[in-house]
Amino acid sequence: MAAFQSTLPTLTAQFMASSSPGRGGAEAIRWFDVDTCSVVHFFNAWEQGNGIELYAPVFDSMPGGLRFHAPEQAEEPFPHRWSIDLAAGQVTGERIDDLSGEFPRINDRRAGRQTRFLYNSLARDWAFEFNFNGVVKYGLQSGRSEQFRYGPAETSGEHVFAPDPGGTAEDDGWLMTIVSDRESRESALVVLDARDVAAGPVARVRIPRRVPLGFHANWLAGV
Repeated sequence: MAAFQSTLPTLTAQFMASSSPGRGGAEAIRWFDVDTCSVVHFFNAWEQGNGIELYAPVFDSMPGGLRFHAPEQAEEPFPHRWSIDLAAGQVTGERIDDLSGEFPRINDRRAGRQTRFLYNSLARDWAFEFNFNGVVKYGLQSGRSEQFRYGPAETSGEHVFAPDPGGTAEDDGWLMTIVSDRESRESALVVLDARDVAAGPVARVRIPRRVPLGFHANWLAGV
């Protein structure tokens, strides 16, 4: 795993937070000012001491004004961390890596709870055509990361975490995504071991029909 860090200055729109339990009323809501930015998806957030830790990829401005057909190069999203101090009424934050990515995921069993590992999808570029081609895993306690990139003609999607039913560690499980080949026009469900992302796929399940780029969903157990 490679060490990840930002060489850019610390980051310090508005955040909303509550100092009371989740069932509190509107009077418990508090607002916190931060530098203007745009967030499309979040990794996770959790209570820690007298504050809240929050992680998300951040765009400097809304990509294409959400005009996803726009041909111009988009802003790149970078992963950030914010610490909201509820006692002091202050927010501090920083970019945690200079590797741009979006479609953030975690082990969903940790949603709203302290998280050790973050997973983010990587792209060849940020022009507004779907061009994701890999995934990065961040270890927040180790301060290290590892990544994997797909083939030159392959385009990947969001990497959904599927927990190992017999696992005990947070990263015991697999990352699943749809990968499409632009040359063969074939798609596959690709599976990576979340404990060793850099090793690449442990399975590829060929899909008999091409899946449109940008397929974006959760996988749920049958009910």
